[in-house]
Amino acid sequence: MWLPLLTCIYLGVHFCDGFSCPSDCICQENGNAFCRGEKITIVPSNLPINTTNLQIQKTQLRELTIESFHGLPHLLRVQISLNPLTTITLSTFNNLTALLSLMLSYNQISSLPSGVFSSLVMLQQLFLGNNKLDVIPPDLFDNLTNLLELDLNSNNLRVLPENIFRSLGNLQYLNLGNNSLQTLPVNIFWPLTQLRQLYLYNNKIVKLQLGIFKNLQNLLELKLFKNMIRQIPPKLFWPLSNLEILHMSSNNLSHLPLESFFHLPHLIQLNIYKIPLVDLPERLFGEMPKLKHFILYSTDLETIPGNIFINMTGLESLTITINQRLNYLPKDTFSGLTSLLQLTLHSNSFFSLEQDIFSDLFNLQSLNLQSNKLGTLPKDIFKNLYNLTNIELHNNLFKNLPSEVLKAAVMLKNISLEKNPWNCSCDIVQLSAWIRSNRYRIRNYNRLLCYSPSYLKNKHLESITYEMLQCSHPTVGNIPLQTSAIYSTDSSSDRASTDTPTIHKNTFTMRFPFWTAQQTVSPAIPITQEYPHMTTGQNTTQKELNNYPQAFHDQDLLQTESTIVHHNRLLGETCLWTILRDPYRPIGLTVHIIMFAIAIALIVVSTCVFYKLNENIAI
Repeated sequence: MWLPLLTCIYLGVHFCDGFSCPSDCICQENGNAFCRGEKITIVPSNLPINTTNLQIQKTQLRELTIESFHGLPHLLRVQISLNPLTTITLSTFNNLTALLSLMLSYNQISSLPSGVFSSLVMLQQLFLGNNKLDVIPPDLFDNLTNLLELDLNSNNLRVLPENIFRSLGNLQYLNLGNNSLQTLPVNIFWPLTQLRQLYLYNNKIVKLQLGIFKNLQNLLELKLFKNMIRQIPPKLFWPLSNLEILHMSSNNLSHLPLESFFHLPHLIQLNIYKIPLVDLPERLFGEMPKLKHFILYSTDLETIPGNIFINMTGLESLTITINQRLNYLPKDTFSGLTSLLQLTLHSNSFFSLEQDIFSDLFNLQSLNLQSNKLGTLPKDIFKNLYNLTNIELHNNLFKNLPSEVLKAAVMLKNISLEKNPWNCSCDIVQLSAWIRSNRYRIRNYNRLLCYSPSYLKNKHLESITYEMLQCSHPTVGNIPLQTSAIYSTDSSSDRASTDTPTIHKNTFTMRFPFWTAQQTVSPAIPITQEYPHMTTGQNTTQKELNNYPQAFHDQDLLQTESTIVHHNRLLGETCLWTILRDPYRPIGLTVHIIMFAIAIALIVVSTCVFYKLNENIAI
């Protein structure tokens, strides 16, 4: 016990005092000191002299004076938060000339004396958020020329002095969010030429003046959401040539000026949702090759101009949703979005969509159209969308959906069709057949239920067939797709029932009772389309063939509509054939007649000319 005492005497009393620590604090040799507890009412006076980082939290500290930091000349960082602190005297920080960071957040400070920070010439961070400040002296930050970060969020500020930031030429981060600011002087941000982040969210700003951002060429992020902005001047954002993130949601804008978002080539995130916009100008967005995500929801828009997104060439995700009045989109709405992977259009009021509206979306993988009022879709709406794997169509007004619509989505892996008022009439049988063949692709398969007629309500769509409804089989022109007999020229085929269907592509003869002669059909052409029903698990049984000897499945019209492809399972075999029809034969005959008449006329004219020439020579 004598050794420590002798050491203190030898090295000096002050050095030993430097290792003392108050009872409610934790002191570390590296210069950190943490004080906490309701017993603390003032800054402890016997902290180690070598303290560089001081944190005082959740105490009963109510006042800071010049004595509070006496004997702590090496302080670099001070954090005093979550206290009932209300008063800071003018000379409190006079001795902390080396201080780099000062956090006074989450206290009860309502005012600050003018010049209270004037001695903190090395300060880089000042956090005053979550207090009760309502007024700031004009010269409060005058000597803080090295300040990089200033946080004033969550106070009661209503106005700011015009020149409050005049000395903060190096400031990079400014947070004024969650206050009660209504107006801002047009030149308030002009000195902040190095600013990177500006947060003005959740205030009561009604209007922003043209030129307020004119010197902020280095700004990367601007947050204006949750204000009361009713209008913005044209070209407001044009000076922000390096801006990457712009949040404007939850304001009162009903219109946006022409070319509002031009000259923002580095933008990677843009949010303009929860705004009562009633229209959009045709030219709104300039070149934004880096923009990856765009959200537009909760507006009063009824339509969107064509080509409006054409400059967002790098867009990967587009969300246009919860716009209750939005009922129409031009066919060129999504022109140019060749990089788009995900398109969300749910919870709008679309009754229909244009045929070629998705024609540019070559890389689209996911399409969400749920919760609209769609009752139909164009037959080729998914044509050329070779990467589309996910489609959401549930909770619409579909009574029927042509199977050709879904067959066009050749890479489809997941689709939702439930919660639609399906009308289980003869027109839905082809969709029912597609459902049976693609159940592994259908989400919530068991919820695909008939809505009408009443005697079929809640019956599963997969069970609907022509025979159940006693419907006549479909026809093409006047040709009923049903035969009295089918003969195969393949004499080697085994007509016994098998577990695995075999496919024959031979010449068949079909006899139609109302035709005067037999009609010979050509060998089936190579078929490139996938027919999921040609699988072992869905082979027609002998019993089914006995009951339905002439059952036809999956009639498909080729794009030329001049060839009909049929497939029929007979005794375990899958037979494919085509009927070739030439719709241009009458036209060709007419052309031949006209050409023949012209030839006769030329012969007559030539004969007359030859005769006249001979007469002239004779004379």
